[in-house]
Amino acid sequence: MDKINKLKETIDKAAKDACKFFEKNNRAAGVRARKKLQKCKKYIQNIRKLIQQVKYDYAQKKSLHFANETASTLVELFNKNTQDQKNNPDASTQDNFFLTEENAKNINYVKPVSKFHEYDMIEIFSPLDK
Repeated sequence: MDKINKLKETIDKAAKDACKFFEKNNRAAGVRARKKLQKCKKYIQNIRKLIQQVKYDYAQKKSLHFANETASTLVELFNKNTQDQKNNPDASTQDNFFLTEENAKNINYVKPVSKFHEYDMIEIFSPLDK
C-alpha cells in the first residue's frame, strides 16, 4: 500500500503543477509536471510487477498444495495395495502400482501415465532427500 500512496501523492503534485502550467502559463511548472508524471509511470510499472509476482506466487503455492495432496493419496493407495498383496499372496503380483477406476474417483486431478489393459499405470518415486 505504500507504493500506492506514493503514486497518489505524486499524481496530486503533478496535477497541481499541470494546473499552474495550463492556467498561468508557468513553463517551469510544466517541466515539473512532466517529471512527476514520469515518476508516476515508474511507480505504476513497479506496482504492475508486484501484482504479477503475487499472482505467480499464489499459483505456485496452489499447485504445490495439489501435488502434495496427490502424492499423499497415491502413497496411501500404494500402501493399501501392498497390504492387500500381503494378505492375498495368491493374487498376481506386479512390480508396478496400478490405479483402478474405483481409486481414480478419489483423485480427480491425476491424469493417467500409460495404459496397461484396463488399468492406468502410476509410478511412485521415493524422495531422494530425507
